[in-house]
Amino acid sequence: MKDVFDLIGRILLATTFLLAAYQYIADFQEVKESIVANGVTFRPSLLLRGSIFCLILGGLLVLFGYRAKLGAALLLAFMIPVTAIFYTDNFSDPLEQTMFVKNVAIIGGLMMILVNGSGKFSVKKLLASTTS
Repeated sequence: MKDVFDLIGRILLATTFLLAAYQYIADFQEVKESIVANGVTFRPSLLLRGSIFCLILGGLLVLFGYRAKLGAALLLAFMIPVTAIFYTDNFSDPLEQTMFVKNVAIIGGLMMILVNGSGKFSVKKLLASTTS
């Protein structure tokens, strides 16, 4: 049962990031303006493109369980600064508190993947079993 929950957890986490990447691409200009409005003025277009890259690559690696630890590290490299920059300046706003707590929970899930890997049901395990 643990392996099934590992797989479901990876699918849910990865889907979150892949949908975010899609949204960032679809609303590129608006997201870039939001980045600047939150005080990140150093090359916002480049940072947004880098974020999209981390979201897509990290999301796919976690989803398929191939180099899931690397994928989790890429997603952590995205999540930690985003959470610190966008959701720590106005804790009196209940929505901002909720988003902060949600992001902290997601960071915890990514840390679990970083430590434990992808689990039994993954492309990595499938490839290992076919090369023997």
